Amino acid sequence: MMVKMDEAVDTMEVHLQRVQRLKRRVEEQGEKISENIYNSILLNSVPETYHIAVNILESQEQLTPSIIINRLLEESRKLGGGATENSGGKGKTALLSNTKPGKGRNSAGKKGGSKTSGGKKDLHCGFCNNDGHEEDKCWTKHPELRPKKGGNGGKRGDAKFALSAAIKSAPVSRSPSEKMSEDE
Repeated sequence: MMVKMDEAVDTMEVHLQRVQRLKRRVEEQGEKISENIYNSILLNSVPETYHIAVNILESQEQLTPSIIINRLLEESRKLGGGATENSGGKGKTALLSNTKPGKGRNSAGKKGGSKTSGGKKDLHCGFCNNDGHEEDKCWTKHPELRPKKGGNGGKRGDAKFALSAAIKSAPVSRSPSEKMSEDE
């Protein structure tokens, strides 16, 4: 009988439930499976993509089947396999970056992008001899035009940060470890 998880067919939750059913069937036949053997079956039945989690679990001294099951389910969610049968394995991920184009550093280490025709790059100030603005907007000549420190002049969107969110739909159900404790 094959106990190895097939990622193309099973989710981690379905796989762990199948292993628990197999353990229960064996014990119904009168054979006792020790906790150490069961731990080994759980750890060796998962695909190679979980090898880091398995190595971490194997290094723990007080290892129980519940710890293994919970950690494998958590790792499954992190790897993107946290969606369940009902959601069809589909999730949505969004990334928001609030950095304006041209505000980063270019390969030469200077602020801004390359000089192109059009926009602020064509502007030149005769007072301070800098590019990007004209004399009537020069902060050196007109310090009152400089924005106050700590504020951005009422503008929004100058902050540089990134935000990531993942949404996965999952039905409310009992965890495999809860189901196992009821059966014992």
